[in-house]
Amino acid sequence: MEATEREFVLRILEEKRELLLSTIAGFTPAQRAFRSRPDCWSVCDCVEHITLVEDRVVDSIERMVTPPPQPESAAAAAG
Repeated sequence: MEATEREFVLRILEEKRELLLSTIAGFTPAQRAFRSRPDCWSVCDCVEHITLVEDRVVDSIERMVTPPPQPESAAAAAG
């Protein structure tokens, strides 16, 4: 993944995060915690899940962009 692709993906994630936060900003604590049934997720549960998944996506993007360490190159450069 090139830097421009990475920047594009991160920008989209940021835009969607802001949209989500602005959507739920006016919710009361009761609305955020409401579950239509005990086995259903609340708004808070959904936001927490999205946050965890987003963190994993960003970590994956960082790993794809950052080359792995190459100890043999470091030893050669030091010598």
